[in-house]
Amino acid sequence: MKQIREEEIEIQNRLNAGDGAALELLFLRYYNDLCRYLIIFLKDENVAKNIVQDLFLYLWENHTNIDFKKSLESYLYQACRFNALIYLRNENRHEKSHEKIRGSSIEECSDVSSDMEVKELNRIINEAIALLPDRCRQIFILSRSRGLSYHEIASQLEISVSAVDNQVNIAIKKIKRHVGLYYTNMFIACFLLEKL
Repeated sequence: MKQIREEEIEIQNRLNAGDGAALELLFLRYYNDLCRYLIIFLKDENVAKNIVQDLFLYLWENHTNIDFKKSLESYLYQACRFNALIYLRNENRHEKSHEKIRGSSIEECSDVSSDMEVKELNRIINEAIALLPDRCRQIFILSRSRGLSYHEIASQLEISVSAVDNQVNIAIKKIKRHVGLYYTNMFIACFLLEKL
């Protein structure tokens, strides 16, 4: 166990230093297992692969701030699970999906307890939304604030559903990055996005 932790610390140090080979090592070691885990959870291979790929992109873009406090493997699985829950919330408006997300938020984010912190985090999210490009912001607000489905937004704006999906995904990535400037803990960022 000690040897595994030492190896994880070495990988983290290499990643923090911008060593692309360290990211490649993580990718080769965990990509397939993370995809299989999410496929079971989401029942959609393409979505699972996209979430895992986005996680590795996030690791690279934020490599100087990444800190695997306890276990690298645990961090990767929890991050994938959080992002999968966010995806389910965005795609499925059924009550069962909402219950799954709300239950997960309470379990996983019990450390976020004070009202002041939540207000500050919401302020940061709103700031991030305001910084989005106009069209991207418009689509994101229609999706999140007004609760329109991707089909309804596409029809209203006379664009394709895939364009709506693409813009929402871009918005979420930009918001995560902005929140990450204030909170390096990815799990808090995911919790906040689930609140949108």
